[in-house]
Amino acid sequence: MAENDISEKLIAANSSRTIIVKKDKKENLYKVGSKLFLVFNIITIVYTVLFTLGCLFYYLSAVFKAPSGLKQFVKFVFTKNNEQKLAEAMKSREVYESQIKFLNENVSYYRWKVIPYFLKNYVYGGLKAVLRLLNPKLIVIFLLKDVIYGLPKEIVKNLFFKTNNYYYLALTAYSFAMITLLHFQKFQQKTLRVIGEMSNYDAMSINYLQIIVLIFLAFISTPAFLKLFPFMAVSLASVLKGEQRDKVNYYIPMAFVGSVIPYLTKTLILNSGEGFVFLLYTMIIVLKCKFNKFDNLVLLRIVAILDTKIAQKWKKSDATKEEKSKYRKWNGFKKAVIADTVGL
Repeated sequence: MAENDISEKLIAANSSRTIIVKKDKKENLYKVGSKLFLVFNIITIVYTVLFTLGCLFYYLSAVFKAPSGLKQFVKFVFTKNNEQKLAEAMKSREVYESQIKFLNENVSYYRWKVIPYFLKNYVYGGLKAVLRLLNPKLIVIFLLKDVIYGLPKEIVKNLFFKTNNYYYLALTAYSFAMITLLHFQKFQQKTLRVIGEMSNYDAMSINYLQIIVLIFLAFISTPAFLKLFPFMAVSLASVLKGEQRDKVNYYIPMAFVGSVIPYLTKTLILNSGEGFVFLLYTMIIVLKCKFNKFDNLVLLRIVAILDTKIAQKWKKSDATKEEKSKYRKWNGFKKAVIADTVGL
C-alpha cells in the first residue's frame, strides 16, 4: 500500500509539473507574439508616414514644375509654325523611304551577310561568354561585388530609399502583425476551428478576416497613401494607450470609409483593372459597416449630413413636383440604408 501511495504521488507530481511547463511555454509564446505584434505595428506606422511624405513631396514638386511644363506646351502648340512642322515630317519621311529603298535593293547581299554575323556574334560570342563565366577570378569578383556587397546594398536601398516600396513594406508589416495575432493568441486554435465550420458570409462578418481581404486588395492595386491610413490607424490604436487610443479609435472607421476614395478616383480615370478592385473593396467596407457598430455610426453620420443638405435643397414649402419626387426617392434610399445598417 505504501509503495502504491508513493507511486501515485510521483505520478501526480510529474503531471502537475508537465502542466506547469506547458502553461509557461504558452505564456512565453503569448509574450513573444505580443512583442512581435507591437514591432510590426510600429514598422507599419513608420513606413506609412514615409510613403505619405514621399507622395506629398512628389505632388509639391509637380506643382512647382507645372508652370515651366505649361510654358513649353504653349510654346510648342502656338509658337511653332505649322509649315515648319510639316517640312520636318516630310523630311523624316523621305529619310525613312530612302532607307527602305536601299534595303530592298540590297536584300540578297544582307541575307547572306547575316549568317556569318549570327555565327560570330551569337554562337561564338555566347560560347566565349560562358567560358569567361567559368573564370575563377570573375567568380570571386561576382561573389564579392554582387553578392556580399551588392545584395545588402540593394536590400538597404529598397528598404529605405525607394518611395514606392514603402507602400508594400507597410502592407507587409501589417500582414505580419495580423499573422502574429492569428498564431500567438491563446484562443486562436479554437477560433480557427470555428471559422472553418462557418459559411463564407458568416466568416466575412469577422473583423480581422475583412481586414486581411482589404490588405490583399491594397497589394494588387495602385499605391496611394490614403489606402494605408486605415491600417496605420489600427496600428496606432494597438500601440497607444489611454485617451490617445480612444481618440485614434474614433477616427478608424472614418479612415476605412475614406480609403475608398483613391479606388474610386482610379476607376473614374479608367485605370486598368482598378474598377474590379474598387467594387470588391467597397463590398468589404459595406460588410464592415453592417457588422461593426463603430463603422455603423460613421455610415449613419454620413447619411445624416447628406440628409440635412438634401432636405435644405428639396424639402421646401414651395418645392416643385420634381423636387418632391427626388426627395421621396432619397428618403426611400435613406431608410433602406438605415434599416440595413442597424439590422432592422
